Amino acid sequence: MTDACFVATGVALLMPADSAPELAVLLGDTRAPDGVVVALRGHRLSFVRMRHGPLAHGVVEPYRQREVWDQGLSGTLEITEHTHGVARLGDAGRLFGSGDVTVLIPRDAEGGMHRELTIPSGPIGRARRMLMRRGDGDIDPVYEVVEELEDPGWVCRICGRLSPDPEPHTSAHGVPGHLRAGALPGEPLDETRTYAVG
Repeated sequence: MTDACFVATGVALLMPADSAPELAVLLGDTRAPDGVVVALRGHRLSFVRMRHGPLAHGVVEPYRQREVWDQGLSGTLEITEHTHGVARLGDAGRLFGSGDVTVLIPRDAEGGMHRELTIPSGPIGRARRMLMRRGDGDIDPVYEVVEELEDPGWVCRICGRLSPDPEPHTSAHGVPGHLRAGALPGEPLDETRTYAVG
């Protein structure tokens, strides 16, 4: 089993149609899947994304259950016991709003559970990550928060996308590169003091 750290790009929050607890899936791709199919422990559930656009840093992506699934839908993430492991996260209430959330984590190259993982966290405009480490136990292991780290980059206040620098991203929103997109009245707008120009 490898000790490599899994770096999550986002979290998909799957909301079942009944009153069953929510499922969270750690994503490893820069794009959120259009749909998620979970085939674990004798159950097969299908979910569809509730919004469009890029992954927003530190914001969970909501998915609702769908009874009739279009198998031809592109960008579907298939989850089985071979691709993902079941775990719990310490401080889950802070991440998901509820402590009773089962988390599905992609397995490492050898089919085991990662020793450490990082998850985007923090408010828009401040890129941060939570470093979590797996505790002992093979059945539904628990990952506890070790520390919160600064995530290099800048988070857009308009769309939530993580970028190395505000420019050229802010120009896509029609905002000059030296001004901060989505600044509130009275806030300083010039960001040239903290980011490289180039």
